[in-house]
Amino acid sequence: MNTGVTITTIVLTSLIVIPLITLQLQKRKHTNKILNALRTIADQQNSNITAYEVNGDYAIGVDQNRKRLFFYREKEEGNILKNIDLNTIKKCEVINSKSNNSKSHVIDSVGLNFVSNTKTQQDSMIELYNHKESYQLNGELDFVKKWSKTIQDIL
Repeated sequence: MNTGVTITTIVLTSLIVIPLITLQLQKRKHTNKILNALRTIADQQNSNITAYEVNGDYAIGVDQNRKRLFFYREKEEGNILKNIDLNTIKKCEVINSKSNNSKSHVIDSVGLNFVSNTKTQQDSMIELYNHKESYQLNGELDFVKKWSKTIQDIL
């Protein structure tokens, strides 16, 4: 009887633990894939990422010594790669576009806008959330606030 209980306990524990471990390994593999893509973009510019963050399907990183920002996002219709020279940027602004209807406020998009310090160069934007692509925010508001401050400190 004790052997039967022990075997049942081991099987039930395995049924719970193995899927959790598998999910964690898949998430780590996906994070490493995105981070490696970000590092590849930086390597192409002879830069070294000194600070970075991965959130879901995108990553942002910065080379604080060379003042360069790198962004990578995986999308079904094609990956988005951005390389921004912060030496040409005057300021970084948080974009939090909202629309109002009679019953609620809807966040349309969240991102970072990089204002150029010259009139000849166009401003750059990184969109992290768009309500047409994703129905729910996943930490993007905190993410853009944190990175806006980090970038402003570098500028």
